[in-house]
Amino acid sequence: MRAKAGFLILLGLLLIIGTVSASVADLSSSIVSGKEWPVANSVDSAVITVTAKNSTTAPPLVGNAQVIFTVDDGNYGFFSPGTVMTDINGIATTTFMTKTKSGTAVITASITSTDMYGTKTQAVTLNQKIDHDTPHSAVFDRRAAGP
Repeated sequence: MRAKAGFLILLGLLLIIGTVSASVADLSSSIVSGKEWPVANSVDSAVITVTAKNSTTAPPLVGNAQVIFTVDDGNYGFFSPGTVMTDINGIATTTFMTKTKSGTAVITASITSTDMYGTKTQAVTLNQKIDHDTPHSAVFDRRAAGP
């Protein structure tokens, strides 16, 4: 009987220690784009990858964290999907689908993770350059040329 009680206590301690090892994402987290210049044509896209990390834990990767992707101006594009959970390697990916506006879209990934001390949200940003599409027409004014 004592052996069973000792085993149950040991098992309970292992379960508690296992939950304490969780970590929250910090400033060492990163965001990258798989395409430097997607085209603003409502067809092109770029794979956006977030790596959620905690520089003070081993391993430093934060699994099972919620990542919400946003863009500063919705005219640049949208995400599919917009919310992703990190895998056991701390990786979350989404696809940024361009619309028709070119320029620099500021993409933010808000990483929300929880440990024994509570819930924390860490944001990482990316400046995604978006190239203009082929022009549909051009107008030239020859009158503006000098003599």
